[in-house]
Amino acid sequence: MMDNLSVSSRSSLWHSEPPPLPPRAARGFFSYTALMLDSLRATLAGDGHVEFSVRARPNAPRSAVKSVLSDGSVKIDVAAPAEEGKANAELRKFFAEEFEVPTSNVEILAGGGGRRKIVRIRN
Repeated sequence: MMDNLSVSSRSSLWHSEPPPLPPRAARGFFSYTALMLDSLRATLAGDGHVEFSVRARPNAPRSAVKSVLSDGSVKIDVAAPAEEGKANAELRKFFAEEFEVPTSNVEILAGGGGRRKIVRIRN
């Protein structure tokens, strides 16, 4: 049964204008990655330590956090080869700079010989 409202007035009653989209960087993985890193920093500041999983990609042009994977792992490019502990040393150095702690406060708890690692950072 049709009511007395026209199609155009019905659609304006039922559908409001969608809110404007935030800038592209705020919509993509960049913002989620930044939020994840901020969350890890807050945990470090509050608890004095933080542990998280990492998926490393060695031999990258430069070290950088790329994204956060669906399982919560931090995907990172490492600018060092995966030989003789060079990539692990670069990973520790990168996280030390990122979290503003000494390199000695960054530990690789598990996965020293593979791409998937568990990292602990202490204040």
